[in-house]
Amino acid sequence: MFKPVLNLMLLFCFIAGMVLLGCAKPEPPAQVQGNVQRNGATPPVPIGEVNILQPPAQGTDGKIYARGVASSQMERLSMSMATQDARRQLAEQCKVYVSALTKDFVGQVGPAAKAQLSAVFTQVSDSFTNETLIGVRQEKSRTSIMSDGTYRSEVILSLTQTTVDSSVEQEISKDEALYQEFKATQAHAELQARKEAERQRSQ
Repeated sequence: MFKPVLNLMLLFCFIAGMVLLGCAKPEPPAQVQGNVQRNGATPPVPIGEVNILQPPAQGTDGKIYARGVASSQMERLSMSMATQDARRQLAEQCKVYVSALTKDFVGQVGPAAKAQLSAVFTQVSDSFTNETLIGVRQEKSRTSIMSDGTYRSEVILSLTQTTVDSSVEQEISKDEALYQEFKATQAHAELQARKEAERQRSQ
């Protein structure tokens, strides 16, 4: 009498277990860090590798480079913030470049022109900000989806050295006497050589 009842109970338990297994939801795949490839962006970096875009060395192909990075919950916002960061970094690199020109140029003019030329370079250097940069080119960009779901964007921007050179020369040329003395220096000849090299590259 008890045996049919026991068998019935075992059958019931087996059916109930199968039903529960059928209703169970499979666990979602673990979220991993990867990359969203965009037009002109570099291919995804394998998981575990250092995910950083590196700009070329300063002066490569006559260009000044800067890298910007930013993170946000929104993809477009992260790219916009990274671009603004790169522009700020690029403005600072332009000031570094102008500072190097200042030492080079001032050392080749007469004592009377040194202070005046230094003032010109300071004015040009101060004019470079992320809002005033003109002729900026985006070299690379990439947006990565992080493990916490946020977006991390990287941007590499560049500006030709001749763009900065032209700003310097234009400011110096406002004073005819100073400009004539500047034109007699080796520094001016090098500036013209950079312009010619850039013209050749752009052809």
